[in-house]
Amino acid sequence: MSPVTVAAVHESGHSVARVRLGLPLYVARLDSSGGGEVLAVQGARGIRLADAPGEAVRRLVEGIPETVRRTCVALLAGPVAEVLFLHGTGTEPALQELLDCSREDSGNLLSLMRARCSGEESQEKMFTREVNVTTRLVRRWWCDILAVAEVLEYRRVLTGDEISKIVKGAV
Repeated sequence: MSPVTVAAVHESGHSVARVRLGLPLYVARLDSSGGGEVLAVQGARGIRLADAPGEAVRRLVEGIPETVRRTCVALLAGPVAEVLFLHGTGTEPALQELLDCSREDSGNLLSLMRARCSGEESQEKMFTREVNVTTRLVRRWWCDILAVAEVLEYRRVLTGDEISKIVKGAV
């Protein structure tokens, strides 16, 4: 399996989730070594919530909980798509395997989870719930993810508008 193909599926998982959930999407791109990134807005580079002060993330989460929940799903969609692609869509992704897919994705996701976590629910329980929800959504969007991945692997760069058009055509 080519690392570029796997990266295309991973980044397409993020991209399709952002489109389907109504989150901003500027561009998805791959490099020749099998790396990639999805940027929500023009000029956003390497934003790591894990580096933000805990209070700033907590205020963000309290202010827009539904957007943050959708962002958690979009962050998880890349690793979930990668695991399902590598091991089959009937696979139940293991938590550690998802965290190992991308250090940056998992750092951002864990920062959001920590800030969202109430005293009533442990981080692990919340994370497990979000993985289950995301896995169901990724399976539902699987044709869209593969359609975007195929074009992304060939072109290496797709704008958010191009991804939206592919998703609308893959329905």
